[in-house]
Amino acid sequence: MRYHFDFAYHLRVFDSFAVKRSSKLALARCFIPSVISFYLALTCTSCSKSADSIPPTLFAGHAIGEGSQAWAARENQQTDPLSKCQQILSSPLLNQSLESARGCRKFVDMGSYLIDIRNPNDEDERFFQFTNWRLSTIILWFREDNRASVIADFDARFLQKVHGETWRTKEGNYVQIRPIQEMRLLTGVSRPDGLIAVISNASADN
Repeated sequence: MRYHFDFAYHLRVFDSFAVKRSSKLALARCFIPSVISFYLALTCTSCSKSADSIPPTLFAGHAIGEGSQAWAARENQQTDPLSKCQQILSSPLLNQSLESARGCRKFVDMGSYLIDIRNPNDEDERFFQFTNWRLSTIILWFREDNRASVIADFDARFLQKVHGETWRTKEGNYVQIRPIQEMRLLTGVSRPDGLIAVISNASADN
């Protein structure tokens, strides 16, 4: 009888040990994949943060895709263009039929707006086209005697697609030198000479 009791006791001890060992193995099986998943997630987050920290390509101080507030910040302006338009439209003193008011109405309601900034010394002129409330196109006018330096700068910074005419940025945006005759069509402003660089997220074929 004592032998049977000892055998039963050791059997229970063995079962208890087996259960504990099984529980530890099960815990390890759950824990190890969790740790791996954690570090993979951490690595992916780190990669994502590294990608997000890469500065965007700037043209005349601005990046394709930036919003109205970001545009104003880069221009060191207190009030962004969209907020200015909202103030204009809410003013009871302004004639809402004026061209400026109509442009603001289109910006507020549809997100489409064109800003023209001319250098006081007439060395260059910058146009910023907003679509869906984001900067979609940048158009830069340069004097003709700056053509060689502009092309050299683009060659050094971007992937060349068509020699002396088309480049592509790291974000996939296109940079194109267009005939000066297209300036009025694109901006509503015409000049007798010079060159225009058009930066947009549309391909040269569109």
